[in-house]
Amino acid sequence: MASYTFTPGGDSAFASLVKTQVGGSWNTIRGASAATSVTNGTTTEIVMRSRKTGSNWNLYRGFLYFDFSDLPSAIMGMRLNRLTLTFKVTIAAAGDTGGHKFRLFSLDTENSGFDAEVGDYNGFRSPRTKVLEIDSTGANKSVQITDVPFLRSIEKRINKKQDIHLMMRNLLDITGTPTGTNSLTVHDPKTGTAGDRPRMTLHFTPYRPGTGTTGTGFGGATTSAAAGTGFNTF
Repeated sequence: MASYTFTPGGDSAFASLVKTQVGGSWNTIRGASAATSVTNGTTTEIVMRSRKTGSNWNLYRGFLYFDFSDLPSAIMGMRLNRLTLTFKVTIAAAGDTGGHKFRLFSLDTENSGFDAEVGDYNGFRSPRTKVLEIDSTGANKSVQITDVPFLRSIEKRINKKQDIHLMMRNLLDITGTPTGTNSLTVHDPKTGTAGDRPRMTLHFTPYRPGTGTTGTGFGGATTSAAAGTGFNTF
């Protein structure tokens, strides 16, 4: 199986869509149509959080943008078998059971590019991944995505060199109610240390035109894309 790893440049726009509320219920903040604000757009970390402190509710959803327009032509037509996301994690706090777990969703955005808007808060949709988890801090914390509908949606856009938006949601944002603080904070592509930036690895079966069969194209190697390759957003 061939693989291709993208290491981002520093000009991407990961962000957190933040909803805050005093009093009321968790279902109200979770079901809101828009965030209160967008943060982390120009800093070096992205936060995903579900928290209750006294009567204050706090919910962060992670906004991720990927530009596939400049992928190497050898990847076009590939069959995506697995997706690996790798992070540098600075905070992994789970005050509640399941607080360190999350899902990734496809995202229908209200914006025309990679800048998140408050209206993107409820734009998540299927397909989604299974429950993923990162329960400790440090570099090179990876999650493996093998959900077929989710992979097919990514594969389709890669093969068309189209961009894609994803949303990270804490599990307590999907089911349950927080009683404390649950946070996952990871370095985003704007961090100054290249080795601390998020990475995406595509594990795929290449397609060789004209043969009707798959082959070993791309040499089975893992490659890092340089800044400015078009995948400078993850």
